[in-house]
Amino acid sequence: MHHRTSKAGRALIKRKQVNSNVTNALAWKPLEDLAVLYSPNHSDTTAQHVRKQIEMVKSLAFQDYSSLLKLTGSHAVEPIRVSEKELENFFTPLIEEFTSNDYKLLVSLAAVHDCGKEALLNSELSRIQSSAEVPMSDHITASELLLRSNPQLLDHFDLSDTDAELVKLLTGKHTDTGRYFFGEAHLATFDSVMELAREQGSRKPLEYSLAHGALDVMSVSKGTFCKPIASSHIKLREVLFDAYESGQDLWAHFNDLASTELLDAEVSNTSLGVPALWRLYKMVGSNKDASFQDTLEIALEEIDQELVSKFDKIMGNRHGTLLGSYLPMAFGSGLYTALVESGDDPTTARKNAITSTVKMIAIAGHYAENELDLENDISLSAREVSLAISKKSAPENYAVNATLLIDSIAQIPNTLNAGVEYLASKENKLSIGEQGGAVELFYTS
Repeated sequence: MHHRTSKAGRALIKRKQVNSNVTNALAWKPLEDLAVLYSPNHSDTTAQHVRKQIEMVKSLAFQDYSSLLKLTGSHAVEPIRVSEKELENFFTPLIEEFTSNDYKLLVSLAAVHDCGKEALLNSELSRIQSSAEVPMSDHITASELLLRSNPQLLDHFDLSDTDAELVKLLTGKHTDTGRYFFGEAHLATFDSVMELAREQGSRKPLEYSLAHGALDVMSVSKGTFCKPIASSHIKLREVLFDAYESGQDLWAHFNDLASTELLDAEVSNTSLGVPALWRLYKMVGSNKDASFQDTLEIALEEIDQELVSKFDKIMGNRHGTLLGSYLPMAFGSGLYTALVESGDDPTTARKNAITSTVKMIAIAGHYAENELDLENDISLSAREVSLAISKKSAPENYAVNATLLIDSIAQIPNTLNAGVEYLASKENKLSIGEQGGAVELFYTS
């Protein structure tokens, strides 16, 4: 006689399966290698960040938003403090059809998503890499390539071949959500995930990506996750779901949305197309002062137009620069904050942040094209610079002074070695170099 499992029985089975998968993920041996600080926005080690994220998946699986909020931390300012209800409003449309197997995939993704950070820092993970070139400045790509060149790293999680492949893809896309909000990415960065969702006839790949993207931000927030950030995640979810349902092309959709946002913000410039202007607007910080438009016009007029055009070309096409990490913190909003804190007036600080962002991306793009034969999908990072600025371990005016040295494309040296020599003068210690097929901006001693 066949007996149907009761609702309570199914819930108990799911709870046991989730607990088992969480315990298994926490026991992934490479986590032992992830025990160093990496990022300017982390005060935890990578291992601590990953373990917290795994626990967050558990809270989400049980729809325990009280526990999820405690792990995230409450914002100090009450009016913008996120509530349990707001977390529930964001996640419910993503997880309402999730099974225990979906949470198994999500917890596996949480465990492995940052493995490339340690590979870049010469840990045990770096020694098991294959000969596949990993962009040394880009932990996102490094993480995906590490898993693809060493598929045995995923054996621990007992995933199906289809799910293991999806974990690899989403590992390489795990910062797309956060990077979109900072202008490092654009909506079409989600092309591969959207394509897979449409092939499968299911929103699941998008739901995994959005859920994990939010958890990745929340697990480093330490009380900084707030209503505006939550609202941005909700808006992105709605935009991607609408595009999935309508079948609209993401690049076209992005151009429409960006045009509307720039129009509403009264931001415009004839030297830049909509995509590049929107990304610059986000990178320098979208909580602009009232004079932002005037500051933007002055800054771009003073920059050689060939450099502005180079920036527009790199940032303004569907397959333009993929910023590995930390450009806004090094030359955009992070530099602006550092300059204001050091005594600059906000208008001067904003102008210098705009100038530094445009020039450094144009310079890096020039190198990528001339030295690496890359015009699209350029990996570009400034981790060391952003660390130095956030920790006040190097004067932030190095970033400004170094970019002021370059007035035109013709002044950019023809080789990377000459570039290091040119920029790393006695007074200006900012350097540019190539590592593993990527462009890296860094401070020299």
